[in-house]
Amino acid sequence: MLRPMLQAQLCQLMEERLFNMKYHKFIFLFAFLLISRFISFAQNTKRVDYPDFQKYIDSLGFKGTILILDSEKEIFYSNDFVWAEKGFLPASTFKIPNTLNALENKIIPDLNYVIKWDGNPRRKIWESDFTLAEAYKVSCVPCYQEIARKTGDERMHDFLRKIEYPGMRFGKDKLDVFWLQGESRISAFQQIAFLQKLVNKKLDLRNETFTNMKQIMFNEHFANFDLYGKTGWAIDGEYNIGWFVGYAETGSNTIYVATNITFGESKNEDDFITARKYLALKGIEEILTLK
Repeated sequence: MLRPMLQAQLCQLMEERLFNMKYHKFIFLFAFLLISRFISFAQNTKRVDYPDFQKYIDSLGFKGTILILDSEKEIFYSNDFVWAEKGFLPASTFKIPNTLNALENKIIPDLNYVIKWDGNPRRKIWESDFTLAEAYKVSCVPCYQEIARKTGDERMHDFLRKIEYPGMRFGKDKLDVFWLQGESRISAFQQIAFLQKLVNKKLDLRNETFTNMKQIMFNEHFANFDLYGKTGWAIDGEYNIGWFVGYAETGSNTIYVATNITFGESKNEDDFITARKYLALKGIEEILTLK
């Protein structure tokens, strides 16, 4: 009796190992194909150096890049394409895919659902109950950490693969912080590639999710365009990482933007906060003036 039992256990163990090997190979292949698609997209679109972007960044005492894609002309503009290819922690720009997750997977039942404050001390601006749109607007980290925990690590991995959002690395122990610390990385080029698929509804999501996401992402109305997007700020060792990723709709064209900056001569945090969106707007305005 013992030998057949041992044989059965060995067979089961071998099957499990084979399954794990196939699973890891699948994950590796998926990641490779996904990165290859992003690289192909970025390399096959015309690039134009735009030194004036650097002047805006220098004037504030920071370092970084402004990356713009004019989707009508199919041209990238930047002051530093090398920087735009580097990966950084996504910080609160990850609220874009995490909001999609909350909507598509019904982690948040509807836009009227209220995420309750648990009463524990946190930043004053976050000490309140919020709808999903309100939590996005004030960039409520604890609210989105709760969404991640309710999602679970396996479902989060599955969803990020489904929407082809690259570079996120985490397990159960980092589920509610992986976009703020750790080994997750995304580049400015990858941010724009993802936004293109979101805006053009090339993701496998319900129409309701696209509609609600656009409503939540709306940032500000200007005379000649509407701005959608999200800021982000993470500290990675000695580096402060500042983001604004989004897009401007003019009516006839969509301009995509990813601004990524860090401290330079200036270490002024108040200026850093405002510079992320300010630099994105300057980039958009510059490109809209081109003929």
